[in-house]
Amino acid sequence: MIDNNITCSKWDGYWREGVESEAARKRRKFFSLNSLLKIAENIMKNGRYRLIRRCLRLYISSLRNERILDIGCGLGRTTLLFRNIGLKNTIGIDWSIEGLKVCDKNGLKINKDVFLMDSQKTSFKDEYFKLVFSEGILEHFEDFSPLVKEMARISSKYIYVLQPNHFSLCGRLRILVLSSLLKGKDEAFPELSYKMDDFIEAFKKVGFELILKKNTLFTNYTVLLFEKVN
Repeated sequence: MIDNNITCSKWDGYWREGVESEAARKRRKFFSLNSLLKIAENIMKNGRYRLIRRCLRLYISSLRNERILDIGCGLGRTTLLFRNIGLKNTIGIDWSIEGLKVCDKNGLKINKDVFLMDSQKTSFKDEYFKLVFSEGILEHFEDFSPLVKEMARISSKYIYVLQPNHFSLCGRLRILVLSSLLKGKDEAFPELSYKMDDFIEAFKKVGFELILKKNTLFTNYTVLLFEKVN
């Protein structure tokens, strides 16, 4: 069983210590192992962000003025991504204050754009958001059903998730990259290996059916879009 208080504290430490300064990046040798690992991770990150944008194109017009939630917003990258493509009413929540401090430095103000909150027990009203989004969160839970139920409770229409695929060749490579970048810290918030069917079945149980499934180029990430069944 994962202790949420301990895990939250570890995430705080990761965000606090793991965010490189610009000066540190300039000092890092281009052909060092860490540099190459960073390059590989950035390529993967850009691929999944392109996929997120591409799969939302058909829905942007209907979502433009709607409330959207980014669960586990971390440093605010996907919250900003959603806003930059025209979804201005996107807000984020995370249980790490250190992550939210970075959001604040990037222009997402704490208690206005991003909020300190447990994603499994939010304070939002039922069906408050038109779309609830998460990027790579479910795999950190031994039992992700409480989070799935909460996402279903506060969404009136869509749930949109991006999940790592641990069973592809690039997915396995990504785990090696992640382990090297975190330098042992990943034991505090492990990525458990679930199949996409596990997530599909979990959301089906709470009344959401799969309407879109797409992979990144090398199948290291998959996006799943669910719609509420009336």
